[in-house]
Amino acid sequence: MLALLLLEDSLASKPSTNPSTTNGDSNGSSTPHPPPPPFQLAIFLSGSLYPLATPLLKAGAKISIPTTHVWGGKRDYVTVNGAGEALRDACVAEGRVVVEHGEGHVVPRGEGGVRAVVGGVERGVRRAIYKS
Repeated sequence: MLALLLLEDSLASKPSTNPSTTNGDSNGSSTPHPPPPPFQLAIFLSGSLYPLATPLLKAGAKISIPTTHVWGGKRDYVTVNGAGEALRDACVAEGRVVVEHGEGHVVPRGEGGVRAVVGGVERGVRRAIYKS
């Protein structure tokens, strides 16, 4: 559901000639000024993309904020059915972090999985803060 919200927001914030989204300058002209996104980072734990997103993607929607995607490897059904990859691909490539922990469709509990997730979240936070 978060992905749908962010995709809808990306279409709504595209520059337009709507006076409510413009700032006038001293020359009397106006430049588009879209509102900021509702979040600075999205973290998806075994996240997938709903079929309701298809029309949004066809209209050019893209999640432009940094994202961290956490999957349980080949045992996680969101990677088996391709829905996790669809969500990943709906996000801008330069802002994505993907973590595979291998414990299936659960939040990992093993030390290696927990460390991998923490590292992925830290990379996502750095990208959100430093826009890199």
